[in-house]
Amino acid sequence: MAQAHHIKDRRWAGVVLASAVAMLAGSATAQSQAAGNRAAYDVALKCFVANGKAKEDRRGAGDASGAARYDTQAKHAFDTAVLLGTALGYSNDQMNRDIGSTLDRELPLMVRSPEYFRQSVADCRAYGLM
Repeated sequence: MAQAHHIKDRRWAGVVLASAVAMLAGSATAQSQAAGNRAAYDVALKCFVANGKAKEDRRGAGDASGAARYDTQAKHAFDTAVLLGTALGYSNDQMNRDIGSTLDRELPLMVRSPEYFRQSVADCRAYGLM
């Protein structure tokens, strides 16, 4: 009788272990998803800045239709960032701070380095955000 009870406990331990592994795997998947969302959020913010710069460049060149196209893409990148930020649980204040810090960090790089800007544009186009 004691032997049967011991086997039952081992089965229960296996169920508990399997449940714990599933929970940990789910947690790792959730963490992986959050990291992916954060990376996509950062890209969307960068693309918002790149589109804004491209819009001003086109406007400065007298290309109103090009400026309008980049303005539309800037709105799309912004909306994407807000959607991802919301999924990550960020407040509007946090997202506004992130936009400001991305702008402060990225715009000077894009202005100083045409190569950096071209690569940013290529990256944003690859993500469908430009």
